[in-house]
Amino acid sequence: MEIYTFYVPVLSGLAFIISLIFFFAILSLAAHADEKPISKEEAGEPIVAILVAMRNEVENIPDLITSLRLQDYPIEKLQIMLIDDHSDDGTFDVAQGLIQDAPHFQLLKMPTDYKTNLKGKMRVLALGIERLSAEIILVTDADCVLPSGYISRLVRYFDPETGMVGGLTIPEKPGFIPGPPYKNTPFGKWQALDWLFLQVGSHGAARAGRPISILGNNMAFRKKVYEEIGGFEKIGFSVTEDFYLMQAIERTKKWKIKLAGDPELTIFTYPSPTFHAFLSQRTRWVRGGREARPLAYFYSILSTIAHSFIPLLFLSMQYNFVSATAIGLTLGIDFYVLRKTLKTLGLTSLLRHFIPFVIFHFTYILLMYIAIIFPIPVYWKGRRYSSADKSS
Repeated sequence: MEIYTFYVPVLSGLAFIISLIFFFAILSLAAHADEKPISKEEAGEPIVAILVAMRNEVENIPDLITSLRLQDYPIEKLQIMLIDDHSDDGTFDVAQGLIQDAPHFQLLKMPTDYKTNLKGKMRVLALGIERLSAEIILVTDADCVLPSGYISRLVRYFDPETGMVGGLTIPEKPGFIPGPPYKNTPFGKWQALDWLFLQVGSHGAARAGRPISILGNNMAFRKKVYEEIGGFEKIGFSVTEDFYLMQAIERTKKWKIKLAGDPELTIFTYPSPTFHAFLSQRTRWVRGGREARPLAYFYSILSTIAHSFIPLLFLSMQYNFVSATAIGLTLGIDFYVLRKTLKTLGLTSLLRHFIPFVIFHFTYILLMYIAIIFPIPVYWKGRRYSSADKSS
């Protein structure tokens, strides 16, 4: 009994210290002011291309194409290229039927004889970028839907010093996204909160001048910057081409990387239908981003430890003011940063799912550490990539 009495206060004290560090670490990220667009006059109307690699997306491609057709950017300044990566579900035919009367769309089939050391999506994107002539290239996915003013807003974040811009992506449909409302499941809403929670950290780090990640379904860059770094061929293959492209641009020390929380740069994506599909997606992110800067590891490990203390305190039946404060600090900063972002998107109703999200997030994060330690293969669009399939 004496040992137990001594041990519990130590646990409470440690939980309090870690949660306090976590609280101020996340608060410092959230405190950085969001990126601001330049004026329409300064931005002008550069030629912009939208590049989409698609594989077996027959159910999703109509919504994407509809949102691309609704873009309010001048058509003569807009190029849209869809590249089918050997789909076997009719994706190409469906897309072809939807763009027949739209001359600013290009639809290609990925050639089997394209010579490159790349694989999968990275290979498709390399071909598309090579063939596009636009000044700015936006990469998004076939399961995404863009707001109609996206491109017009995007160009206003490209001041002369900026080489790359990213926005928010969320698997919950805000009211400003075109198309009928999407009826999400509780599991989908947990994913939406998780996507935003992760992006709050990455956006804060980028605004502090230390970007740690960018989402490949919502990233844009200058073509000349891509060519300066040698493109994906120079980078080498990775299952997270977005992360390595961002790293390569940052290493030039010449270009700014902006991540904006602007609702007009927010893209809707469909949530993973199953927990297995969700884990596969997150495993790909974790495995591909193992060369992230130390700051990313610091926040990830700190968050895991801070949230781990919550069940430990309950299991030890440590019910006291110090423990309650520790839990309040951890959950309080989680709630604060999510509410701040959700308010700008008009999605504060998602906060009703906050507690199940916390349990969900903590559970899968623990599983992700297994993916880091053990050589679990990564699957994307029915293709398998081993632990050796990464950038060198």
